[in-house]
Amino acid sequence: MAKQRRIDPLQVLVEVAVITIGIVLAYQLNTMREVNKTLDSERKILREIKSNLELDLIDLQANMNAHQNAVVLIDTIKNWDGEYNGVIGKMFFDIFRDYLFLPQTSAFETLKSKGVDLIVNDSIRINSQRLYDFYYEILVKYESEYAANQIYDDFEWIVTTYYKSFPIRSSTHPIPKVNSTRWLKDDELVTRLDLAQFEHEFSLQICQQVRGEINSLINAIDTELSTE
Repeated sequence: MAKQRRIDPLQVLVEVAVITIGIVLAYQLNTMREVNKTLDSERKILREIKSNLELDLIDLQANMNAHQNAVVLIDTIKNWDGEYNGVIGKMFFDIFRDYLFLPQTSAFETLKSKGVDLIVNDSIRINSQRLYDFYYEILVKYESEYAANQIYDDFEWIVTTYYKSFPIRSSTHPIPKVNSTRWLKDDELVTRLDLAQFEHEFSLQICQQVRGEINSLINAIDTELSTE
């Protein structure tokens, strides 16, 4: 008859403890890997968002400069007291042309596809959503859809009413129907210039607000990334 092997309770406890510790360590290691992977993804998307925002600032600043220039040109035309100069036609073109803001949204769209909760920092997450889904929406819709801001129609009216020839893509100066500059004081023309000035100044205010939001978000992202 074979002799039964005596089970040592202490040895069993040690073996169970070793297995348990191994499982716990493996779980913790896997958890750490997942946390690091999520953290890497968060920082990558933050860098991409920052890069997009920096491009948006360039686009936005160019539009702001154009709006500011248009206001100056309007004042110049309204106070013109010299002879007609072909440069006046170029002024009209710059005043009444469209300046559209085209934001870079690829990084934010990627974030939304992965889930905005990927960004742990509540302030950055909330401010990102507010910038893209609120401020950008307002600016884009105002510039492209708001009827009163579609002032290019006024440019076409000016060209039809006051010019015999208006070669936009040529070095030839526009030729007015009347050589004098009295038509620059016409009530209808002045009214259209006044409305254009209001729209440029209002667009400028919106752009300034959006620029502030962009700079604030970039600074917050820089602070967050500096904790690496």
